[in-house]
Amino acid sequence: MQAKRLHGLDALRSSMMLVGFITHAADYYIIQRLFRAEQPNSVLLDITAGMHRFRMPTFFLLSGFFMALMVAKHGVVGTWARRVKRVAVPLVVAAVTVLPVTLWLYFSMVLTILNGRPVLLLGMRQADQLLQQMSAWQVPTFSLMHLWFLHYLLVLYLLVPIGVLLWRGAAAVTGGMLARAHATTPWLVFAFVIPTAAALWPFRDAVVPVDDRTVFPELGSFVYYAVYFVAGYAIFSHQRVLELFKRRYVETGCVAAATLIALFWEGAWLPRSPVLAQSATVLCASVCSWAGLACLCGLFMRVFDSTSRHVTFMNDSAYWLYLIQVPMIFAVGIALTPVRGSDVALFGLLAMLTGILSVGSYLLVKNTWIASFLEGRWSLGTRFSRARKSLTSATNEAR
Repeated sequence: MQAKRLHGLDALRSSMMLVGFITHAADYYIIQRLFRAEQPNSVLLDITAGMHRFRMPTFFLLSGFFMALMVAKHGVVGTWARRVKRVAVPLVVAAVTVLPVTLWLYFSMVLTILNGRPVLLLGMRQADQLLQQMSAWQVPTFSLMHLWFLHYLLVLYLLVPIGVLLWRGAAAVTGGMLARAHATTPWLVFAFVIPTAAALWPFRDAVVPVDDRTVFPELGSFVYYAVYFVAGYAIFSHQRVLELFKRRYVETGCVAAATLIALFWEGAWLPRSPVLAQSATVLCASVCSWAGLACLCGLFMRVFDSTSRHVTFMNDSAYWLYLIQVPMIFAVGIALTPVRGSDVALFGLLAMLTGILSVGSYLLVKNTWIASFLEGRWSLGTRFSRARKSLTSATNEAR
């Protein structure tokens, strides 16, 4: 595998993390309007709708690709061990540290919206009243919030061995015809448009909500994102697809733009039949997402064909920025409540301030154990050994 491909795909994954500041900042002012029973700003709705067509599918596609890379290098067991350190343990730690802060700021945001001024949730009585009111509105009072992505990934990682067996079985039954077809016709990757459309069928307007309040993810959204994960895993074995993306990024970008515009103006062309309208919507949305993914992958492999200091910093900071961006947006959004202006202007200000503060916070933890922990550069055995040596040394000095 060419190293420059990895540089480009790594840069794409980190860039999508930074795009999260834009989508979550827009979501903040959309939620604000919804809690006030007002119509959200159409520009913000278009921003979130457009970016969500590509952002999370990109994450899951690249997660599947890099999972296949790790399985090829370390085997399934070795990859699992690394994913436990990189995903499972950080998820558990974030669930008892980052998540409580995020939920507290979320409830404080709701109080701020209702009161029209910055309000922090203080006291159990106030919390109980708020929870009852939110339950009456049928608004979620608990979920993993933005940590749902790690939750979905962890389940997908656990299912990888089953997928590997199924793939090998299919190749054995077909005599390798499927693998050879992919190798000679990389356009076949767009066959994933069909299962993507099928996964989108249950969702109105092809918009996939995430309800992550159970041990196993909600089935509909999980299947949808699993399609991209499986596609990324398959692309690793058929990397001529990446060369196709790289050569045809302009064409695929035009297709993505055209289908995205069609989705925004779907009222002008959708048939009146509900079944035909839903079929056309999910098919258009699937083509839009896959064309956008192909364009983004190809573009980033062209532009970021070698590593650089800025890309390295972006890759290193991505995990930390992912964990803190939502609570940071809640906190800064609450603080900006007295500021008056249009939702679009406030959204831009919120995204900018949150990005600056989050990157600044990473500089504070960059050279600490926190960064090493998030990058998976830690070992319980090593830490226990160091602790035991320190204890032994202290004991000997005391004697």
